Amino acid sequence: CLVEGTSGKIYAGVRIENISYPLTIPAVQAACSICLSEKDTPAKIYVQNRELEQLAFWTVEFHMEVIETDTPPYVDRQDLQMSPSSSFSILKELKSLLDQAVTINSDFPVSALLFTKQGYFEGVNVEVSDWTKGICAERVAISKAFAHGDTDFTKMEVHTRKGEFS
Repeated sequence: CLVEGTSGKIYAGVRIENISYPLTIPAVQAACSICLSEKDTPAKIYVQNRELEQLAFWTVEFHMEVIETDTPPYVDRQDLQMSPSSSFSILKELKSLLDQAVTINSDFPVSALLFTKQGYFEGVNVEVSDWTKGICAERVAISKAFAHGDTDFTKMEVHTRKGEFS
């Protein structure tokens, strides 16, 4: 599916199955969480059918317009793969991402960087009104990578402002 944010930017979401089924990330959850992690708000969702897992929750949560179509509008989806600059600092990047976390319930922001051979993907935790539909920073980064078609990961770095790990 594709989610269009209020900014007009488009975010792709793909279903990511997990051997532990409860950890499967539905396409709608992935696309909406990616949108939110980019400090955007889901406004429209383009789907091939209305039977997508979690579609009802997310459309109500953000009052999204559902557009059922076999051919979504041709627009450039956001390329969320980043390339480290010469002055890149993992810790500095992780700390700066914390402000993008959506922590309406916990006030516990977490950031993650998922590295591939071509670059890296950012992730922050995203919380919504139903805490079971929230998603951790690591899984947001993985969702971005899968939507980009990149599944060859080299490492992941995680950081939080509160706590004893980084």
